[in-house]
Amino acid sequence: MIKLKQFFKTDGIRGIYPSEINETLAFQLGYALHLLHCKRVILGHDSRYSGLKLCDGFEKGVRVSGMDCIFIGLATTPQIQYESKRFSAFGVMMTASHNPACYNGIKIFKNGEKLSKNEEKVLEEALTSFSMDYETYLASHRIETAHQIVLDAGHGGCSDLLKKIFTDENYHLLNTDYTGWDINLKCGSLYPEELKKAILDGSYDYGFAFDGDADRVVGCDRIGHFLNGECLAYIIASYYHYPSMVLTKMSNQGFIHSLEKKGIKVFLSEVGDKEVSRMMDKYNIALGAEASGHIIHKIHGKNGDGILNALEIIKILNQTPKKMEDYWEELTFYPAELRNYLCEFSDYEIQVLYELLAKEYPGVYPYLRMSGTEKCFRVYLQAASKEEIDACFAFLEDELCKRSS
Repeated sequence: MIKLKQFFKTDGIRGIYPSEINETLAFQLGYALHLLHCKRVILGHDSRYSGLKLCDGFEKGVRVSGMDCIFIGLATTPQIQYESKRFSAFGVMMTASHNPACYNGIKIFKNGEKLSKNEEKVLEEALTSFSMDYETYLASHRIETAHQIVLDAGHGGCSDLLKKIFTDENYHLLNTDYTGWDINLKCGSLYPEELKKAILDGSYDYGFAFDGDADRVVGCDRIGHFLNGECLAYIIASYYHYPSMVLTKMSNQGFIHSLEKKGIKVFLSEVGDKEVSRMMDKYNIALGAEASGHIIHKIHGKNGDGILNALEIIKILNQTPKKMEDYWEELTFYPAELRNYLCEFSDYEIQVLYELLAKEYPGVYPYLRMSGTEKCFRVYLQAASKEEIDACFAFLEDELCKRSS
């Protein structure tokens, strides 16, 4: 395992300017600060010559991330700490304290308190991602494990990466060869049955399957339960004790109720990882997911990364007594069915159908939309019983015939 570089010392970040601490590092840290869920920064510096330059880089990073920055200028550390508490904000002080003028540093407070070790680690992971190439960055998250794990590349873009990163004998790789014609072909996250077969045949602990470009990941436990992207995100949410997460309007209602019983508030976006990310930004939420395998965890960035999310779950399962199947057992799922119809409806007509279904079938959870890629009306229904779904589809199809004739 490659160790993450330790940026934070006893009291913040400190080093000689500009060889060890400079405007680039300040910018990256300012940008990464949004990961700690605070929307305002109080910024100041002491009188050393590099203070203004570091503040300028830091403020640019803060503003690029979407946070507000109040620049105080020449200040003391206790002053910044006090203002941080008064405004319930980050307080950031450019200072190397008692060190000579050739040094400078960055001290950070949140609501008047110094950052916790976990908060420092979040920032160090973000800073590391700026300074490493991608392959090294992924490898830095790999940990030693006694678990026997299967990884299915789906003959896709991660095939070579998996062979370079997962070299231990505990990792068992599938479909890392490719011809150019076999990508996603009855394997990977779209067809996880091959992953399940490999796990059961080899009596392995669990595994992951990726799609062609590896921005999606799904899992399978040793019993043979499939864990989609939302289920895997639940493992992450449980480990970090997140109070909320973003799912989509196609998320299973039984699953949503399971999360709410665990004290996790669910926000529902439109379908698409872009929509999930937008809602995460809107409500300052750290985690979002789609059943298809997109998992967005802001600790690592604003886009899904299948391998990185798999590595994180491996770390969690390595550090906690719970097995993947234990998380599965905590969840409930309602029957659901998707049907497509070759017809076209306006937004107004779809809204009328929503209102009609709410009146006639209040126990059914519908999601109705026109396809974004073809002339196709998609109907996704969920309910506590399959009988309710079948009855609702029969009713809806009668209505569609009436409106299409």
